[in-house]
Amino acid sequence: MFSESYNNAWQKEHSIYERRLAMEWLATNKPGLKVPKFSGAQADLNAFVAEVERLCNAPKGTAEVTDTSDVYLPWPQEPADEANCLYNVLTASNLNENGIEVEWGGVP
Repeated sequence: MFSESYNNAWQKEHSIYERRLAMEWLATNKPGLKVPKFSGAQADLNAFVAEVERLCNAPKGTAEVTDTSDVYLPWPQEPADEANCLYNVLTASNLNENGIEVEWGGVP
């Protein structure tokens, strides 16, 4: 019981920290970019991801929605501003508040 509540509290704090880092990265590297808000409607997740790809000038399909309704970003083959932008916009958005995780690298 204690470890579960501790883990939940840690995950919440970590999420807040990651979101703050993402907002700082965006303020420095993409000033003026407005982070979109996810409506919470599951059917709109693909459209939301496509909108973020467009904002970041990333090729369509760079980020993908997994079977578990999380968002997966593959490791870029080389350092890419688009990949950093995607990760930071998705992290700064309200996806996590809607129970959607952003996964970076590995296998979806």
